[in-house]
Amino acid sequence: MSFESTSAGMLGTDLTYLREAARMFESNGKFEFAASCYCNLGDFEKAANIYLNECVKIDSAAECFTLAGCYSEAAEVYAKESQFSNCLSVCKKGKLFDKGLQYIKYWKESVHVISDEMENIEQDFLESGAISFHERKDLESMMRFVRSFCTMESKRVFLRSLGCLDDLLVLLEEESGHFIEAAELAKSSGDVLREVDFLEMAGNFKEAALVLLWYVFFSSLWGNGNQGWPLKLFEQIEELCNKIKSLGNMDTDVFYDYVCSELKVLSNEYNSLPELKKDLHAYQISGSLRGEILSIRKILDAHFGINLSKYNWEDELPFDISKHCEENISYNRVSVRTLVYYWNLWKENVMNIFQSLVNVEDPSKHEHHFDFTLNYFGVRKDCAKGDLVFLLVNKDADWIKNAGHEGLHWDGERCIMDVRDLVLAMRSYWQLELVSVGIKVLEILEGLLNTSKLNGSSFHQSTSLLHVFEVSKFLLDCKYLNLTDAYRNKLQSFLEISLTYFDIVFPLDWRKSVSMDLVSVRETDLSRDLLDEIILQNVSIKGGLTFLEIGRVMMICFSSRKPIALYEIIIKGLQQSCSWTSFFEKFWSSMLWNSRLRYVSLVEALHDAMEDTYRSVSNPYRSMSNRNQVNRHKKTPPHYIDLHSFVHILDRLLFMASFSSSIFFTKKSSFLGWFENILSNDHTPLTYSVERVELPHVKFERILMFLVHVIQRILLNKEDTKSWILGSDIDVTYYHPLLALRLVMMLSLLCLKVPLHCKLLLDLLTGRDNIGDLLPKKFVSKLEMNRTGSDLNLNPEVVAKAFKSIGDPLLIVNVFSEKSVTRIVAPGAIFVDVRNTKNDIMSLLFSMNNKDCDCTCSANVGAGNTISHSLEEIYEAINGKKEEGETLKKEVDKSIRTLAAKLEEANRVLEELKLLSSAFDMSVIGGHRVEQPVVTSGGIDIDQVVLESEKQIEDHQEENHVEKTGGEHSDGDDSFVEVVLEKQRGGYNDQDA
Repeated sequence: MSFESTSAGMLGTDLTYLREAARMFESNGKFEFAASCYCNLGDFEKAANIYLNECVKIDSAAECFTLAGCYSEAAEVYAKESQFSNCLSVCKKGKLFDKGLQYIKYWKESVHVISDEMENIEQDFLESGAISFHERKDLESMMRFVRSFCTMESKRVFLRSLGCLDDLLVLLEEESGHFIEAAELAKSSGDVLREVDFLEMAGNFKEAALVLLWYVFFSSLWGNGNQGWPLKLFEQIEELCNKIKSLGNMDTDVFYDYVCSELKVLSNEYNSLPELKKDLHAYQISGSLRGEILSIRKILDAHFGINLSKYNWEDELPFDISKHCEENISYNRVSVRTLVYYWNLWKENVMNIFQSLVNVEDPSKHEHHFDFTLNYFGVRKDCAKGDLVFLLVNKDADWIKNAGHEGLHWDGERCIMDVRDLVLAMRSYWQLELVSVGIKVLEILEGLLNTSKLNGSSFHQSTSLLHVFEVSKFLLDCKYLNLTDAYRNKLQSFLEISLTYFDIVFPLDWRKSVSMDLVSVRETDLSRDLLDEIILQNVSIKGGLTFLEIGRVMMICFSSRKPIALYEIIIKGLQQSCSWTSFFEKFWSSMLWNSRLRYVSLVEALHDAMEDTYRSVSNPYRSMSNRNQVNRHKKTPPHYIDLHSFVHILDRLLFMASFSSSIFFTKKSSFLGWFENILSNDHTPLTYSVERVELPHVKFERILMFLVHVIQRILLNKEDTKSWILGSDIDVTYYHPLLALRLVMMLSLLCLKVPLHCKLLLDLLTGRDNIGDLLPKKFVSKLEMNRTGSDLNLNPEVVAKAFKSIGDPLLIVNVFSEKSVTRIVAPGAIFVDVRNTKNDIMSLLFSMNNKDCDCTCSANVGAGNTISHSLEEIYEAINGKKEEGETLKKEVDKSIRTLAAKLEEANRVLEELKLLSSAFDMSVIGGHRVEQPVVTSGGIDIDQVVLESEKQIEDHQEENHVEKTGGEHSDGDDSFVEVVLEKQRGGYNDQDA
């Protein structure tokens, strides 16, 4: 029976009798009865002492001490009896935690084996004591109990359960010598420097160096209120960098070199471009993504800081762009291409970062870029209750302020950001970086474009415009960007600048586009993409294409093949013009399938479309020429085609119609306009890409008559033409002579096909309303070189010389004829056989520029060798290999004199060759008149031209043989030879007009 329940029923006078009885029992030695009476009276302490001292009933004594509140005495009684559980229970009840802790230590020292039950009792008591002191905010006393916990894990679990106690747990781990665990705790609490210290204590020097390296990285970006790139100094950076080196030195030599290279990219010291390039290469080899990205950005920044006048201009398209740009940087040279090359490298990494942010829990192949991004912003991945969380180390970083605090929450001392808000913040930063850096690149490209306009190089302008398009189009279309109106408008303005590439591909002076470098540029994917964009920009949003837009679109379509998606857009835009719709459908089909039927119908369709177009524009401009000057300066109405586009397509029509012949004449520029668009392997004969086609004679004549009519109208109706030019927003003074020249060249080609039109050509050159004042004098004189009265006597040789004089040589093209076109006498013409490969034809077209120099090159070989030898000696002397300065100077002077003599000799030989050339004129060979080529219903008979040329050469050779053998010859021949010899002796110099 409980002592407490016994005393509860005693009331009133009963207590007096009971107290008297207790004294009696005690005095009579009946201590147990006495103790029972004291219990009933509630005097538990008195009863406890009797039980303890007189009755020796330990349990009863301890129970009475407990009921009396004498917990210390009760605990001591239990302790003497080794009642571990009861003792700690009493201490816990009486909050005698220090006393209980002492008992625990005593028992642990005296008992060799402790049961699991005892451990559980002990742990329960110690946790109760620790909690009690924690509630009283006595953390020092609390930690005395925690340190006495049975296991380290129980200590960790307990402290974590209380929260906000990471420091105490770290301290506990440190005291226990568990430095790795302490480092983990410091890591989770965001104390990076303390983490590094613990790692160092644990002997994990490599990891300590890497963690500290990361700390220096993000502190350089975000420390002291910095807003990200560029890296800046902060307090202790020098001390921390030295510590990183020291930690690295405690590992392997390889690792030490690694940390030193990583520290180099984090420094803000100046590095030259060659140094940055060398470092970048090393980072790429070692796989350091941080080093790679930062090095690329530093190279970009170096480009931004260089004056535009220091940029190098390149005159050809490099074969290996990567190798080319890297070599240029290695030599401390920057250019448009190096700027764009390193922009693309940096942009590619940023795009990988965007892709890594799509699914942060599983970034897959972009994991390295995701880790780089976390490191960049000072964020670490951690696990909380089985979930992935992101800890922020620098809670005051500028990017966190910009992101707002809605996604932030605290877990003890740890600052955690929600995944969604973290991704938005990082994406926002890289969006701004990508756009701002891209605009810097575009501004430099625009400046370089303006510079290239001053030096007049179309190739340089093309390069700048293509890259302006590449960068602006990428930024405008980038799915990861959310552009503001201001940024979008700015980028759109750059895109519009790039659209002027059209004027480089199709210049008013068409000859400017005929160069190997520009051809190579036009064959690039970037050029095709920009031309596609120009088409898209020309397509009217509200409705179909106007003739003005059709002209530009067709010029581009003729120049390169188009994707199917663009075809559908163009067809939709052409719906209002049946003739152009019909042509374009056939044109597209002809690109997909070569066939005789399709080609013939294609040429007819183009002719029909051009007739419709010309009819639409001829009357309005005739009436416009009668208006006042103000109206004449109005731009081309959108319903009418501009003259530049019209003539370009007219030229293409002539080429396509001529192509139906086995052998035909054309200009180099016209041939290239078609040739660039041919789909053929560079080493495969073009016969695999070109099918034999024949245009029916009647249809061919109809097309030629249209061409002649249009050319005549444009050339003779000068006022209408000027109005058309003005309406096309073109400078009349500049373009009118170019227009006249181009049309006369086209007419000359028509005359070779149909000589009956020579009368018209002569009338245009010399008639009452002639246009001779618009044409180059040398060109006109060459065309008239065989003229006799009203007969122009035009032939391939005359046309070849005329065309060559203005830089657009005559081409004699063999499409499918088995006879060699080279048998046609036409010095200065280029003979092309389409049965050759594309590479061979290109080499032929662009090697002809050096043909005239062949005779002088061989004459100067000796002088060239001497100069080369002298230059090598000078180079060696400059590099300290020789000290023969005076001797070398004499050698150089000697080489100069030798070369001058050779040049003088070459000039003399050149004049003699000119004289001999005039002696073998096509119209007079051996003093005999040469008959003009036979004209058939289809025009000039090419085979007849070949036979006549061969006969003239044979006759001349036969006459020379007679002369050498003493045979008879006419007086005319004697006088002719004497004149030639006399002119040679007198130093005759035949100057072209």
